[in-house]
Amino acid sequence: MVRAQYPVVMTEPATPAQVYDDLALGYDDMYASQECIDEDQLLAHLLLPLVQDADLIIDVGCGTGLALDLWTIEPGHYVGVDPSARMVGVAKEKHPQHLFEVSTFEPWTRLQTNDLVLGLYGVGSYLNDDQLRQIIRGPHALMFYAEGYLPAYYRDGREPFLGRQGLPEALRGHEHVEPFGAHGQYLLASRAVA
Repeated sequence: MVRAQYPVVMTEPATPAQVYDDLALGYDDMYASQECIDEDQLLAHLLLPLVQDADLIIDVGCGTGLALDLWTIEPGHYVGVDPSARMVGVAKEKHPQHLFEVSTFEPWTRLQTNDLVLGLYGVGSYLNDDQLRQIIRGPHALMFYAEGYLPAYYRDGREPFLGRQGLPEALRGHEHVEPFGAHGQYLLASRAVA
């Protein structure tokens, strides 16, 4: 997984929103290499059927709007949610016709039958078990950091800073869990992707 290769060393504890606020303006540039672009295109291809079938896409941890960079999604069929106001600000500049909310995931748990919850790259690692159980009742595509792989953001360069490693215990044995990316990140989807 190329997108988790860029560590940011933090000297004191911070929330995910604070960390991503600090990264927002240069975030897209961090992932502009051909290797990152190729990985994004593979992900776009794998998840296209889920995206096309969704009535509404709830993009949890939408960041700067990567999902809208990857797929053509009509404005009325997309909501981007992220706790980082600065990341949402960048997303709004890039995609002004779409709806974005500065929010945690909790207000978005009342999902309809054909709503797709999308959590690209390490977003799933920031959700708690109750949130994950709610999401996997309907269409979903979530990604988690691989076992033994530390998230991109560290407290002191050694200790895990934000998120968790590996697939949560509550989701082990799920029907459609597959490795993805150069570092074996897990992709959990509501149906097999190929």
